[in-house]
Amino acid sequence: MNTSTSTTASNNIFKIVQKKSTTSKARCGILLNNTTTPNIICNTCSCALPLITPDLIDSNKILKDSIGKLPFAIPVEDVILEKDAFNKTNNIHQHSNISASNLIFFAPRLCGTLLSGPSNDKQLTVETVQGRRGINVDTYFSLMNCIQADINISLCDEVPNDASKNRHDKSVRRTLNWLKDLLNKNDNAVTINKMESKSAQNEPVLKKQKVQFEGISASSNATGHSNNETHKPILFGVVLGGTNVKLRKISAECTAELPVDGYVLGGFNLGETNAERGEILTSIIPMLNENKCRVLKCANNPIDVLEAIRLGIDLIECNYPYEMTRMGYASIYKIPSTSYDNNVNPTDCPGGNTKISMRDKRFETDVKPLLPGCQCFACKSYTRAYVNHLLNAHEMLAETLLYIHNLYHLQMLVSTARKYILDDKYDDFVEDFKLGLL
Repeated sequence: MNTSTSTTASNNIFKIVQKKSTTSKARCGILLNNTTTPNIICNTCSCALPLITPDLIDSNKILKDSIGKLPFAIPVEDVILEKDAFNKTNNIHQHSNISASNLIFFAPRLCGTLLSGPSNDKQLTVETVQGRRGINVDTYFSLMNCIQADINISLCDEVPNDASKNRHDKSVRRTLNWLKDLLNKNDNAVTINKMESKSAQNEPVLKKQKVQFEGISASSNATGHSNNETHKPILFGVVLGGTNVKLRKISAECTAELPVDGYVLGGFNLGETNAERGEILTSIIPMLNENKCRVLKCANNPIDVLEAIRLGIDLIECNYPYEMTRMGYASIYKIPSTSYDNNVNPTDCPGGNTKISMRDKRFETDVKPLLPGCQCFACKSYTRAYVNHLLNAHEMLAETLLYIHNLYHLQMLVSTARKYILDDKYDDFVEDFKLGLL
């Protein structure tokens, strides 16, 4: 494990406030003095949180204190067509109308999706509303400087688990080469900015050098950074390799040797089993610098989230609340140390002890909240009968209320897990949670 490279810079980005216990590798930290970890990262749709408007979050204290502090992920296909707009609207926060209290991750893809189209050593292909676009290192670096996201995930070539070993080899090699190119461009851009701030005597030379980095100074001005201020984007490296543990270790070792600010464990939820995911994470996490943030893409359900945290993951990109909402489900899994009504759902209700289908006819006259005892905006203001009516009438408000509940409930699970980590009782918390699902 490499701990010497860029340690000082990383300490300003991620700080561990609770070391792992003797029985678990779970830990608590703070990312950029703003986001507490462990935590979840929410996917966005067209650069915005799906189904929930910013004014709704601002108008409700519960939403503002919970969802209003979650980090979001924005994919490259949502911004590549609007690159020029960022010079006018300053940065991605203002462009997306997302509060500065929400960290924004700029990523090649979102969890639950797979890049379409051919990829090669020079570029990958993304699908936009105007057709396919090729993204190479120069384009990606230019976008990083234009949108000024809080954290940038390196360009990577993720492939399905059933791809050939040769294809996974190419994926790892390309991703490492792209990461090295991005790091070099980052360093060179900072060097140019420093040279500009020192003296104007070398202006002709600088203009010649700036041809290679056109647009960097302009984007810095647009995002509130003056020409005299050196601004270096935060860059997380991506570890790939499918379910091949040997290839994963090579990817992790090479990435850990580079001066990245954090790690993203990618290539998951693309066909692997839970056992394979656990084996991979157990093998490669010890190889990474423990002082840097670790992000997992992605987890499919609350148990996967808790198991990832147990292995030492700090942030999990998770689309579970949104997927449940789209199918008309409300989360009802019980969080340990939280009081709930024992009669949460009718007998033999579809979904068992984790979720209930709000389209079920049995909820037509049910005046209970979605989850009795839940403190979210939806549960405190509306009933199951009303949500059932909205769903059957195909009203958009139904999905908005369900998403608020599902996202809030998952965040409360992670928030409670954080408290148990601080008390060094995380393993007990996970076991109690699993028993509550029986």
